[in-house]
Amino acid sequence: MNLIESIKNHEGFSATAYPDPITGSKPYTFGYGTTRISKHIAELQVKEDCDKIEKELNSKLLFYSNLPQNQKEVLVEMAYNIGIRGLLSFHNMLKALQGQHMPRVVEEMKNSRWFKQVPNRANDLIKKMQGI
Repeated sequence: MNLIESIKNHEGFSATAYPDPITGSKPYTFGYGTTRISKHIAELQVKEDCDKIEKELNSKLLFYSNLPQNQKEVLVEMAYNIGIRGLLSFHNMLKALQGQHMPRVVEEMKNSRWFKQVPNRANDLIKKMQGI
């Protein structure tokens, strides 16, 4: 067994952070026993997650592929933030978006708990949704 395979075998893999087995707290580790992640790897993970979200939206929203790129990106970012299920709960916004009724789309985005929780992000995405 080579070095990398030996480390992977002994450390085991965890997709989520867990406390140190000895201290029961810090340092938290994830992956194959690492306590940190490089910016490059984190960026690759964001890209992978966005690609996965985009595929799922393409299969769940029949009109998704016909949207302008800026509107697709808003939906992907919203799903990244609140999950696919959270985004799909925006029934009225999605219906309005399908018909490209932008005043209603904006109204539905603003009239949400999501907007209250992340107002700066939401306002940025509303502008992007409108092509501003």
